[in-house]
Amino acid sequence: MKSLFAKYNGDRQQISKCLPQIVKSVVNCYSGNCSDTCRWSITLCNGGIKTSWWNKSINLSSHGLQNGSLKPNKTDKLLIESLLEMKLSQTALNQMQFFSNTNKCESVNRTISTYLPKNKNFSRNAIGRASAAVLKVNNNRDVALAKTLKAVGCGLGRKSRAVVALKKIRKHEIYDCAYQKSLRVKFNRLKARKKQAINFLLNKRVRKRLSGYKNIS
Repeated sequence: MKSLFAKYNGDRQQISKCLPQIVKSVVNCYSGNCSDTCRWSITLCNGGIKTSWWNKSINLSSHGLQNGSLKPNKTDKLLIESLLEMKLSQTALNQMQFFSNTNKCESVNRTISTYLPKNKNFSRNAIGRASAAVLKVNNNRDVALAKTLKAVGCGLGRKSRAVVALKKIRKHEIYDCAYQKSLRVKFNRLKARKKQAINFLLNKRVRKRLSGYKNIS
């Protein structure tokens, strides 16, 4: 959806025309017909062997899945279509007219909860604390602090210690954000999730055996 908004500059009429073909392409992709329709649709996949999403996806490779590994039947295909239509349908497109996602909303909610914890009652300055939280989300920490101080008449000097410290904090935040988005970190995170899923399934089988053993005794 992000690539569609970028290509058509947010024109929902043009985007809505592409959605049915994209849903069909994704279903065909999971069915093993990767290069039939993906090459001509906007799904960030060029088809082929080395340029397909099956080869480029970290999620699929971390679980050892390759093109043709899945064999969905008609019921599975209908289920995949219904799941895709939750995001790739006209109804979902109408709800995303401003292209805002839940990640942004959750980020604002988390920041507001730190400024306005539920176990405390800020009867006098609740609005100000909430505004400060939104200011921090929309801007960076250093910019938000500089704007707040400037608004109250206490602007920071260009070479003051506070400005130098804020620049160091911002530099560290940029590095940490880039590090968390690096392919190595993403791949290690997916490997950890895969290991957790395998351990969960193994422990679930063991629990079933133990529960059956107890019932017999």
